Amino acid sequence: MGRRSERLSKEGKLASDLAGEGDIIQVVSRAFDILRCFEGHEARLGNLEISNRCGLPRSTVSRLTHTLTRMGQLVYLPRDQKYRIGPSAVAMSTSMMRGLQLRNLIRLRLQDVAEQLPGTVGFLIPDRFHLVYLEFARAANALGLHETIGSRIAMASTAAGHGYTAALDAEVGQSKSQGAVLGQVNSADRFKLTALVDEFYLGHMSVGQESVFTVDGHDFRARVAKVYPQVINGSFKVDLHFEGSTPPDIHVGQAIDLKLELGGASHAVLVANGPFYQDTGGNWAFVVAPDGAYAERRNIRLGRRNPDYVEVVDGLKPGEKIIVSGYEAFQKMDRVEFGKPDNTQ
Repeated sequence: MGRRSERLSKEGKLASDLAGEGDIIQVVSRAFDILRCFEGHEARLGNLEISNRCGLPRSTVSRLTHTLTRMGQLVYLPRDQKYRIGPSAVAMSTSMMRGLQLRNLIRLRLQDVAEQLPGTVGFLIPDRFHLVYLEFARAANALGLHETIGSRIAMASTAAGHGYTAALDAEVGQSKSQGAVLGQVNSADRFKLTALVDEFYLGHMSVGQESVFTVDGHDFRARVAKVYPQVINGSFKVDLHFEGSTPPDIHVGQAIDLKLELGGASHAVLVANGPFYQDTGGNWAFVVAPDGAYAERRNIRLGRRNPDYVEVVDGLKPGEKIIVSGYEAFQKMDRVEFGKPDNTQ
């Protein structure tokens, strides 16, 4: 093995000599490039087709496909003079999929989202300039998804790819999609407001909506200029431009509380916006009994919310109380008993 490695190095066939990257062995990288050419279990490709897809010389492809066939990664079809994915490659992918313990949780969450839309939702992972379907879910009577688990789609020409690239944080040497923000130039006398809005209101937000805010006891107005649809940590970003006069003595990074009306005023049952919302997704809560001795789990449906309150659409009556603190320790409980206070001194 030592002499073999030495001979390859002298011939200049190691990736460190060809590409200047000592941590990447080019022949291994090229072998994986060839395996990526096969889309779906029915894909059959010849050396010429693989050469065109990978941009590698046909002689190089021929040597690599021969090696991959001997390893069981590919299977040669003499009648067609083509190759298809072999059992070893299938076994590797199956082991990887079984090892992803989060798949069950992802599948359940996707199904919930698909039913709420209703529609079809997919979960994808990046693979170079493509995305690979890891899971997907479809609501009843929704339009069908033509892709299957393991399918690869182009990152540059699909909605999923655009969403993925738009959410990436820029780093040195990183490629960004067309239209993505690379930086900004701040003006000393012109400002805008950037607000984080709960994802519930994404469908209700549009350019041109007016907001009101107060600075030093004076009211000012701003108008929505741009809505960023990417949801990060349960919120999406909105840019607002000042209407009329601008508050004096403001500076970049200053926090301002503003009110953005998305509809008319109405009567509603409200509860405090506490940590329970994140733990339950707003689907259930512990409702305190009238005598205050215990609290029972009950399904509820929540609607609009702001930083202080959440609207209860169904499941609670006016005057009923719920526990609004975190439910992390009570996820599997249906009833919580309240102990009597100890009055001993």
